[in-house]
Amino acid sequence: MYFIEQNYITLSLVLAFAISFFGAPSLVKFCAKVFKPENSIQRQHTTPTPTGGGMGFAPLIVLLSLPIVFVEFGSFDVSVFLLVMFICSILMALTGFLDDKHDLSARRRVVIQLALTTIPVLLLEQVWPGVPYILEKLALIIGWTWFVNTYNFTDGIDGYVSSHSVFVCLVGAFLVPIFAPLFLIIAAVMAGFLRVNLPIPRAKVFMGDVGSTFLGYVLGGLMYACLVVDGSYAFSFFTLVLLLACDTSQTIIKRIIRGEKPLMQAHREHWFARMYDLGFPHRKILGLGMLVNLAILVIILLCYDNVFRFASPVFGMIAFSALAFYIKKCEKDADVKVPGFCKTERYQEKEKVSGLKKDGVGQD
Repeated sequence: MYFIEQNYITLSLVLAFAISFFGAPSLVKFCAKVFKPENSIQRQHTTPTPTGGGMGFAPLIVLLSLPIVFVEFGSFDVSVFLLVMFICSILMALTGFLDDKHDLSARRRVVIQLALTTIPVLLLEQVWPGVPYILEKLALIIGWTWFVNTYNFTDGIDGYVSSHSVFVCLVGAFLVPIFAPLFLIIAAVMAGFLRVNLPIPRAKVFMGDVGSTFLGYVLGGLMYACLVVDGSYAFSFFTLVLLLACDTSQTIIKRIIRGEKPLMQAHREHWFARMYDLGFPHRKILGLGMLVNLAILVIILLCYDNVFRFASPVFGMIAFSALAFYIKKCEKDADVKVPGFCKTERYQEKEKVSGLKKDGVGQD
């Protein structure tokens, strides 16, 4: 008993990885029964693949995280926030499940997401005292909801979002050690899930909206809790998620400027989709994403504990821009034209072509 008391976090991490890794094949079979295997073109595959993998890792992460919240954070004000956040994360996963099953409208999803981010945000003290209270809360609610959809929209390549979540958690654990146990639980579970989500040779299951929205919600909540420790961590965490954030933000802004509905019309303008359309295999796209994340990691390690942390997002955007320029060069060489910011360059892809969902490419 003494050994367990002294090493329960380590044992929890081992348990998290073991259940996720060894239970992954059973999860694939379960998902195939619950969901009809997805059409390949929608999910960048040439053979049908089941979705809904988040049904396995979402409850596992919550069940293993709640004891840590009670034991490690019981005397902190942030404990109530974490407890409510993990409870709300189940509701977020349930919303994602219903979307996978019944294709909920974008408006309905966003309303639910805003409600689930508002509740925990109102439970924490101010992060930046110099900012008006209402303005700060609104910014955090909108930013958190945006992050949830960032994970959702960019989940279209085997292992792309799941490996990114592991990266975010490992760096987050390093940056804010007090929250390391929670970050590491998520990292361990997602590392196990990679067994069936990596392109080896291809993913055996997609995480689905049930998984991507859950991950975006939980990771966004943990990063928000870290800001209570030190509000300047915002610069490091924003830099940390730039690979997905820049992709989603640029695509949405570009479509809004062109007068298109950014969430309702199908498209293939995300950078990962553009790489796929150029003929890049999943492994190469995943590798390029990891290369950008490696550059971002170096930037964070060099800047997180000094005055340069305020400039780290700029350095991170330069790293992402290198990937963007490489893709544009490949498109030019292949004579592939992608709509830009001009209103006359509207995207011509019809919503129902290739089985695309309303709100974008590869949501799983």
